[in-house]
Amino acid sequence: MSLKPALVQGIAIPSHSGGSWITGSTGTPILERSRKTPDMARLILEVPTMDYPYYGWVSLNTKIGQALIKMEESKTLVTAIFEQKKKDSLSEEMKSKDITELRANSNIAKENTIKVLAGIYDYSSKKWLLTDNASFDEKNVPDSWTSTLIHNSQDVDFSLEDLAPKDITPKPVIPQSVDRQSYLINFYMFIKEQELKYGYELTDERRKLIATKLLKMADGFQQKVTKLTTPNYKDYSHTRARQLVFQVLENFVHLDEKVTTDEGLKAVLNESIKLGLSLLSWN
Repeated sequence: MSLKPALVQGIAIPSHSGGSWITGSTGTPILERSRKTPDMARLILEVPTMDYPYYGWVSLNTKIGQALIKMEESKTLVTAIFEQKKKDSLSEEMKSKDITELRANSNIAKENTIKVLAGIYDYSSKKWLLTDNASFDEKNVPDSWTSTLIHNSQDVDFSLEDLAPKDITPKPVIPQSVDRQSYLINFYMFIKEQELKYGYELTDERRKLIATKLLKMADGFQQKVTKLTTPNYKDYSHTRARQLVFQVLENFVHLDEKVTTDEGLKAVLNESIKLGLSLLSWN
């Protein structure tokens, strides 16, 4: 049996932390090590149909953590369940709130919840292998939810010749311009989220301008790593490059009201490029 990238809609389930939100996906694992705590990492699973990947923290010193390190090295797809749960430090009033209230928007969720890797699916035993970070029992995960994710993750493992005539029409090759347009839209939506987050508003024209510049930044990051002379939007290296742009702008250089002026936008872009190139040159 072979796997393919897939996901399933998130749901709320009972948990020992007063209710949690779980999401599931199958993808190639990316482990981002924590600088403060080297034995901790953020597991990211990217699925092409998602604007933003699912992720969650995991300890690398555990059996699951060690398995993920090997899967990342071999680029082996993994099916994972992520949990968004209430922080332990919450007041009694906030702990009493439903998990859906605490993830009403990104600001509320960041303040009151934490995302962890709750487990990975073992296709041999057909059950979830939960991490110590999971605050729920496997029985709390609906069988129908797991079945949907597993079904979506299984690739066709037999020849299409068994099902169709020999002269089956080949799938059309999608040009790179279609991928480029999709990525521009993703950046456009991301910029709008930052406007709402920091309390300013751009014109449609300027939002498109900034989206174009962010895509160009991702192009440059890809070319820096791969030595390509032109961007290749179909290569996985561009997925990693776009992810780097999102992470730099979310965690270090913020798309706040400075980008409303040309001078401010230039400063934000230059700082982002400088940090991104520094990370890509890190040995």
